Amino acid sequence: PKVFTVSQNFPNPFNPLTTLQYTIPDNAVVKITIFDNMGRLVKNLMDGYQIAGRNTIQWNATDNNGQDVSAGLYFYTLEAGSIIKTGKMLLLK
Repeated sequence: PKVFTVSQNFPNPFNPLTTLQYTIPDNAVVKITIFDNMGRLVKNLMDGYQIAGRNTIQWNATDNNGQDVSAGLYFYTLEAGSIIKTGKMLLLK
């Protein structure tokens, strides 16, 4: 891959599992973080080194303590090197 891409999570809206798909053009430390609509940290989904290419990760609507989160709007931020992309997703229960 030559460009950094982040696809919209699927399905969206979701309950309780959603998948994020992204492509990184170079090997990099990738950080994926979930925030609520107030900007509070909900989940550190990924923080590690990945090789270039297409990757997927799933979120099961739980926080860092393993507790189910409430229905609502959430934001995901994906950082790879100096590139940062943000998207939104909706959890319906």
